[in-house]
Amino acid sequence: MGDFLRRATWLLAAAVLVWGLLTIRWFVLPADDEPAGADAVLVFAGGAGERLDEGLALIEQDVANVLVVNEAIKHWHPTAADETWDLCDTTPSDYTLICIVALPDNTRGEAENFADIAHEQGWNSVVVVTTDFHSRRAALWMGRCFDGQVLRSPADAGLHVWSIAREWLAVGQTTFLERSC
Repeated sequence: MGDFLRRATWLLAAAVLVWGLLTIRWFVLPADDEPAGADAVLVFAGGAGERLDEGLALIEQDVANVLVVNEAIKHWHPTAADETWDLCDTTPSDYTLICIVALPDNTRGEAENFADIAHEQGWNSVVVVTTDFHSRRAALWMGRCFDGQVLRSPADAGLHVWSIAREWLAVGQTTFLERSC
């Protein structure tokens, strides 16, 4: 019995270590492609303004001259609502702004809607902007729905334990249960 417990303890410790490393890599410090050029910057709804700020910063850095924003961001966080709504009521002179309402209002719906626009526009590359813990799942969906190059530029949302736990479940669902766009 002692040998079994020792092996089980090592196996459990190894599993916890792998889980911890994957959590850090996928949700806390996700890949940032540091895009230098793309056809468009796509800002997913949600967050508390950090997603929109990151998208606008990429436009200011000339990563792309098209910004696509999901207006549904205003339904997620009232603090970002006024800024997003005001943005969609403007006509910027230095870049093209496309505001959409993705249906269904979820990550998959956003990816499908963004991919349709990208296809219509003939885009070959897009930069996905969402919060760091959501970046992996958003890129998974965009990769399934869009045939071009998908780059990531995650916005720092700070450490949100419950959001990370929810993302573990959502990434599992996206990976194993919802396989197509």
